[in-house]
Amino acid sequence: MKIFLILILIIVNIITSYGLSKLVKEEDPAIFITQHFGIFIPVSKDFHALLGNMGLINTLAYVGKKTEEKGYLSREDAFKVYRSLDTISLLNTSYFDVYYVTNALLTWEAKMYEEAIEIEKRGLAYIKDWRLPFYIGFNYFFFLNNNEQGAYYIKLAMEYDKSKRNNLLPLLASRLYYEEGKIDVAIGILREQIRVIKDERLKEALKKRLESLKKIKAIYNAINIFEKKFGRKPNNIKELEEAKLIPPDLRDSRGGKFYLTKEGKVRSEIEFRYLHTKRNYKGQGLYTD
Repeated sequence: MKIFLILILIIVNIITSYGLSKLVKEEDPAIFITQHFGIFIPVSKDFHALLGNMGLINTLAYVGKKTEEKGYLSREDAFKVYRSLDTISLLNTSYFDVYYVTNALLTWEAKMYEEAIEIEKRGLAYIKDWRLPFYIGFNYFFFLNNNEQGAYYIKLAMEYDKSKRNNLLPLLASRLYYEEGKIDVAIGILREQIRVIKDERLKEALKKRLESLKKIKAIYNAINIFEKKFGRKPNNIKELEEAKLIPPDLRDSRGGKFYLTKEGKVRSEIEFRYLHTKRNYKGQGLYTD
């Protein structure tokens, strides 16, 4: 009986979507039906998960058709895809695939970063999978240049990753907090992870990052002392060394020398180079470790 009802639902969905699409002259009935959540209100919630699954298949088929025709998704097509994915995530909030597809389709090409984040945040209440807050965090820092929000969600992803398999997460979280000038928070994250992680190779990588951040904190402390003593900020690291405020030839855990930027930020030649975002990314890779 249940299978019969599902088949009836599928047929009704196809007929309804086709009929409604004709009313608005929509050439792709499958994509139209999922753009309007109100259409599904009369349908029993028992079938919402099935409708969500069907909707995602329809949406992917639509994307395939449009990219085959044009080689890309137009802004109009991308908006239809967004509306569809938004509806699907409302129909089946616990369906991880819709958030995966959202991140894949609405960011790099469609440039609908806020819209992607909006949908992905909906899933946080229902799915405890580290990938979901990771997507959100990555979108914040890489596409929207918001390191603070990026760090928050990367840290959440790290907490979700109970098996602690993804060594990128604590390293990336600490890096983003460093970028925001929150060195103590970055150090705190690393210390806690070193305490709980069993993998010795990962623990060693975190210890090296911690060592570098401690040196950076010492340099910032030295800058503050220098400014109070001389009434100005130091022009370079050498002035701090000559004032005997830091040891000579300090290096990060990978051997890179520390230096001061024009803005007064402490960076290093290897471990703490500029973090690439969409604004300055040229395909060289992401400096996260």
